[in-house]
Amino acid sequence: MNAESIAFLGWLTHRNADLMPVLDEHLDDQDGELLPHLMMADVVRWCIARISSHGTKDPHLQKMLRDIEDTYGTGSESIDKLIGASFLENLPQQNEVGADLRNFVGPKLKAQLQRFD
Repeated sequence: MNAESIAFLGWLTHRNADLMPVLDEHLDDQDGELLPHLMMADVVRWCIARISSHGTKDPHLQKMLRDIEDTYGTGSESIDKLIGASFLENLPQQNEVGADLRNFVGPKLKAQLQRFD
């Protein structure tokens, strides 16, 4: 567990209040402990649910994706690893539900996705 990663997830949840139930459920499931990489996988599931029910024009989804994009590559190796390993690598593949998410991440995240493919 890394303090920077925990602080980032707190910041992300604070800026995107729709993630609060996701964080609450995560903490319940983990006996009150925040596990950053598992929480980022939970964020991906939230994104899939949002895009499935509200489409790509959902302002809450767009804001959250922008926040992750804006944070990526700003100097914190641990946060970049968290976003790369536990957000980007968990995005659905082209033949899976929610695959549209791959098209709506920002340019820095798209470039990183291309390295995975």
